[in-house]
Amino acid sequence: MIQKLKSRTAVSLHHELHTHTLSNASGMRVSFLNYGARMVELCVPDRHGERRNIVLGYSDPNAYLHDPFYLGATVGRYANRIQAGRVRCQEIDLQLATDETGEHLHGGPLGFDSQFWLIDESVSNHQYLRMTLLSPSGDQGYPGTVLVTAEYQLSEDSILSLSMTAHTDQKTPFGLSQHSYFNLDGIFPISNQSARKAGNTFDHLVTLPSDTFLSTGPDQIPLAHASPVDQTPMDFRRERRLGEQFDHFMSLDSQLQRAKGYDHCWCYPVKNTELTTNAVVASPKSGIELTVRSNQPGAQFYGGNNLKPVTINGQCYYVHPYEAFCIEPQSYPNGPNRCDSPNAWLLPGEQYEFSVEWVFRVRN
Repeated sequence: MIQKLKSRTAVSLHHELHTHTLSNASGMRVSFLNYGARMVELCVPDRHGERRNIVLGYSDPNAYLHDPFYLGATVGRYANRIQAGRVRCQEIDLQLATDETGEHLHGGPLGFDSQFWLIDESVSNHQYLRMTLLSPSGDQGYPGTVLVTAEYQLSEDSILSLSMTAHTDQKTPFGLSQHSYFNLDGIFPISNQSARKAGNTFDHLVTLPSDTFLSTGPDQIPLAHASPVDQTPMDFRRERRLGEQFDHFMSLDSQLQRAKGYDHCWCYPVKNTELTTNAVVASPKSGIELTVRSNQPGAQFYGGNNLKPVTINGQCYYVHPYEAFCIEPQSYPNGPNRCDSPNAWLLPGEQYEFSVEWVFRVRN
């Protein structure tokens, strides 16, 4: 299978930006970019039937070539952080590529978010999209050649699903995620034309049905064991405003201070291929409700704490802290170095399977 894609990629993959759009009869529209297999637009009807774009993205597709925020991207080979890029586990000693902070984040400086994926036009249509990527051995320091397939499908009942599979010819750390930023009030594309204004998501109503999360150390690498959410700012087992007592919590809680807000992995039971609800988020303003379900053992909830204006090709793009949030289903951060992390390695002869659903409905 890997050899087949090697020959196909050699003649079919062009380093040019291409988009593909899915739509359904209920008014949803979602657009993807082949660079980083990114979701760049997601339009959903609100309680009045008006369609709102709810994901953060650039007005100019070329800006994604220099995007520092992983907007809408597929991230890998291993999502989230690996401490100092070093993997020492099961008689394996690897040094992965690191960024300017000395950490390995989301697969490295030239991870899957910074590579051109192949859109399979032979099977893709207005409700289905297939993209593939061949990652060679040594890519960002990872061993083994890996073939990755991502399949998006949009149903008529307002469910957007993503299924990703992967195969390798050598044992390698592996764990993907999808890194879209959401604002269910509706959000304008990031432009370089004017000083773009944006709100925040503090009024969003959030439920994270998990009893435990991974607390982090000074380098934001998770500590040894999962921590209970009980009596902490991480307790979203009952729906509450994202910004409820945010300033108060920030003044007292070292976890939030360290990350400038929420940027932690909540833990969920893994039941074979069964999907578990990772989050339910709703906007009182638009009425749009999003439920995220996945088969992954963790989900990173990130409040957009480090978003900021960025200069790309000499132009300033106005991005703002806390204007959008991420829910990133994934294996545990630093998982290849953890004994309690399921699904952190991919072996020859195995098939990696990642599934997530974004389910939309409207609250009156």
